[in-house]
Amino acid sequence: MDPREQEKAARVEALAARLAEEMGEGGATGAAVFVRELYGHAAVADVLGPGDEDLLGAARALWQFAAERQPGEPKLRIYQPTRAGHGWDGGNVVIECINDDMAFIVDSVTQALKGLDVDTLLVLHPILSVERDEQARLQRVGLVSDEAVGGRSESWMHLQVRRLTRQRFGEVQARLEAVLGDVRAAVDDWKAMRRRVRDQIREFDRDPPRVPKREIREVGAFLEW
Repeated sequence: MDPREQEKAARVEALAARLAEEMGEGGATGAAVFVRELYGHAAVADVLGPGDEDLLGAARALWQFAAERQPGEPKLRIYQPTRAGHGWDGGNVVIECINDDMAFIVDSVTQALKGLDVDTLLVLHPILSVERDEQARLQRVGLVSDEAVGGRSESWMHLQVRRLTRQRFGEVQARLEAVLGDVRAAVDDWKAMRRRVRDQIREFDRDPPRVPKREIREVGAFLEW
């Protein structure tokens, strides 16, 4: 393994251990899994560049923000972290989003920011299996591949942007919330459309129209595509 990759891996483990210790016995395992997913897939420079307190502060903030969320509803905030108010700063404006995991989220959010002339500097996007109680409070967090958790897949996003004044926070938040609503609608429609296409393919097989077989094969191939 490249020495910098080794250094990154060691740093991620140290951060995971620190947040787990802060969360105590009840949340230690989930917090450690979360930190590994948050930073484990990040670029080496994004993990080795900032200081420990900034990395830990960003992770802690996202973890705390995700502590309560109603399934089916995106939860989003924009803020400028400061050492005095948050214990870390990082130098950039932060956007955090907790949502049900679904296709197109990252591209849709980053394209919306681009359309608002907001430069995205960092995107961290762990996808986690999450279990919540009836009050939508976080109970367990694990890997999506961990069947023992048995929760819903949630998308947790941490973005850092520049060229964004506080006066624009409301505008950007409103736009992103609208985009997330559009994504949910598109994904719901997309699944229904795929089911309808599969039904039509089966109908062609069961009762083919009275046209040349070559045309039926072409239509079937197109629908499969």
